Amino acid sequence: DAIPTAAQLSATDNCGTATVTFAETSSTGGCSGSGGIVRTWTAKDACGNTSVYVQKITVQDTTRPTINGLPEDINVSCSGEVPEASINAVTVSDNCNGTVRISVSDEIVNKNCDNQYTIHRTWTATDVCGNSNTATQTITVQDTTRPVFTGVLPQDITVNCDAIPTAAQLSATDNCGTA
Repeated sequence: DAIPTAAQLSATDNCGTATVTFAETSSTGGCSGSGGIVRTWTAKDACGNTSVYVQKITVQDTTRPTINGLPEDINVSCSGEVPEASINAVTVSDNCNGTVRISVSDEIVNKNCDNQYTIHRTWTATDVCGNSNTATQTITVQDTTRPVFTGVLPQDITVNCDAIPTAAQLSATDNCGTA
């Protein structure tokens, strides 16, 4: 909520008029967007009699920062295609002044092999008052491409029982590394 503007107060006196003066002091708390405002109105008559009214406004930041520009969930074939985790992949904003700290972490789940798992990449933004927010991107690593044999492959043949050839040494390549 916004801080209200100071009201214009007036006063009456049984013997005539009274003048009203206004004073305001503010303090900041331990974090940006917190602290308080003390507003004091003093009514004074011609004989020096006074009446004081005090309004105390407490300012506190309870609003979490906002994380903007979260990357979309993606699917990749190989672990080498996973983008690097970076705090610069998102931007943050906060309703109050002060620095917002941001961090990023990866949680790997359902890992069946080096190229089949899920990453939950989470950015956390925390303002100076301790309010925090998170946003998560899901990266699915799923190698579905079979390896490919290279070179000349041995063909089916018919041979006599005493002329069985030795098994050929075959090699293969794979889109995600070695096979």
